[in-house]
Amino acid sequence: MQGLRLVTGVAIVLIAALAIRGSANLRKPIVDDTELFLNFLRNDVLPERYRGPEYFKKIGKTIKVQAFSFKNCGGDFAGLTKLQVIPDPLKLPGNINVSAVGYIKEALDSPLQASLLIHKKAAGIWVKIPCIGDFGSCDYDDFCQILDMAPDCPQPIKTSGLGCQCPFKQGNYSIPNINMYGSFGFPTGDYNLTGTLHYQGKYVACLEVILTIAS
Repeated sequence: MQGLRLVTGVAIVLIAALAIRGSANLRKPIVDDTELFLNFLRNDVLPERYRGPEYFKKIGKTIKVQAFSFKNCGGDFAGLTKLQVIPDPLKLPGNINVSAVGYIKEALDSPLQASLLIHKKAAGIWVKIPCIGDFGSCDYDDFCQILDMAPDCPQPIKTSGLGCQCPFKQGNYSIPNINMYGSFGFPTGDYNLTGTLHYQGKYVACLEVILTIAS
């Protein structure tokens, strides 16, 4: 289920990939408004779970991000019934443990179209991170090609029978305890990631993840 590499990975693998890909951009000089905007988003933001009531009164918001969460947000052919990311909030650099349970109703192969939307919370508002050089909220004509360039597949994903490369077979999959060390840094704050998949004109899956990165 690609919905466990863009979907399970949506929680960490994509954040890791974005941090790695974005590391070169972080060193670019600010040359236009786009760079100014991205520089703002790269700043550390105190997660809402650590904010007091006066902050929310000031910004006129009452709903705040309090914990990691996920939900299936569309699609008819793949999804997750469980996604757990420990620790919550994520602390990077640091150890990360991911567990997931999901399903694929029909086999999926290349080309597998994928879209990723990333928003960061600022003053109570979700601000979209644009796509610049494959960093940010981007569309991918064939996510299978990106998977082909990925490093070694974690053993729990291999053992589950899912694997990390296309094609993905129909079935139910349980992936326990993917342990990894995130050696990269990433700006602190609350993030909303939404990944969608399409295959042969079919709306395969959609997953929305809300997570927090803290120091």
